[in-house]
Amino acid sequence: KWASSQSSFLVRTQNSAADEIYVFIASDLTDGGSNYFATSNLDLQTNQWSHLEIVYDGLQLATERIRIYKDGVLKSGTVSGTIPTSMTSGSTTSLKVGSYLPAGAYFKGYIDEPKIYNYVRTTAQIKMDYNVGLAGTGGAEGAAVSIGKRSAQWLSNGLVGWWKMDEASWNGTSGEVIDSSGNGNNGTASSAAIGAGKFGNGGSFDGSNDYVQAANSPSLST
Repeated sequence: KWASSQSSFLVRTQNSAADEIYVFIASDLTDGGSNYFATSNLDLQTNQWSHLEIVYDGLQLATERIRIYKDGVLKSGTVSGTIPTSMTSGSTTSLKVGSYLPAGAYFKGYIDEPKIYNYVRTTAQIKMDYNVGLAGTGGAEGAAVSIGKRSAQWLSNGLVGWWKMDEASWNGTSGEVIDSSGNGNNGTASSAAIGAGKFGNGGSFDGSNDYVQAANSPSLST
């Protein structure tokens, strides 16, 4: 959710290391990207699924306001600038998955079941998400997949957006990428396609011009 004069937050791969990521938190709507966390040991692997969770907590010390977990394990990194104590409100730009359009950058790979929460998730919750996914069973705290009856609590536990990407196909129809959080933040695919996901189907992005876009809404405008 990052655009000229409408910056809020941005996650993207690093310039010199495609297996590491940057997480930017804007200090104001015109932030050009000076405040960010850069991982140093994320070590994303080609042709291998990874479970990533990014936590932002403005109440923590400046060096601890962003935490990144891979497969339930906290990873290391460094902060540049000063991560702000609160997220910029009022950004009206849309949420994009798979692209950083101001720089013309696109993600190449597969994404499945991205979620956004409106609260700080604990280490225990994150570990449960990962372990429940491994077991292929469900939990009440927002894990990625379940077998059998899904918990109704999943729709009211702070989820802002949950795009399962389990549709049979995408063709650019407005709202075709369904938001299962209950907030109606449905997205639209631009060139991105459905492929094999970690759980069922998932989004396939070719790194050229593919992305999924969800229009700005009150629940996404933090």
